[in-house]
Amino acid sequence: MNKLLILASTALLSAAASPVFAQDSGAFSPTSFYGNAGGAIYQADFGAGKTTLSALGGRLGVRFGKYIGGEGELALGVNNQNIGGLNYKISTAYAGYLVGYLPAGDNLDLFARIGYGHQTERASANNVSVGLGNNTYNFGVGGQYFFSKKDGVRADVTRFQHATGNDGDVNVYSIAYVRKF
Repeated sequence: MNKLLILASTALLSAAASPVFAQDSGAFSPTSFYGNAGGAIYQADFGAGKTTLSALGGRLGVRFGKYIGGEGELALGVNNQNIGGLNYKISTAYAGYLVGYLPAGDNLDLFARIGYGHQTERASANNVSVGLGNNTYNFGVGGQYFFSKKDGVRADVTRFQHATGNDGDVNVYSIAYVRKF
């Protein structure tokens, strides 16, 4: 069911983008590239308890005109927490997204994004360490404000829903510096 939802959403956004690309190019900004770097808080409620973990990460993206873009992200965990007797840490998280933008002012954009990713965690106890990996369906919303032509800040919240349907879905809250190239 989740795969069908992702495919339907992607098809809908693609169909909505077609008229945008067909418009006179003078009405829309050209293709642009950006990168950002920042921090994120990962909050999850596992059967063994709630956890809050931190990560540092970055994104590279492309924006096609005003309304549609795509981006990839990578995050590396920076702290660990004891959950149910296990020392738990995010190792890496990476994902790709289709992004829809809504310009809300000269320097302000609101956006929604949908994508697919992978999150790797490390759990250890008594000198034994185990790596765990989960594929995730991701969806989120946010906003970005540019205080110059190329520099800005971005905040967003994204839900990582495990593709296997297991407990432990994650809410990710992030803030980052954005740089247009």
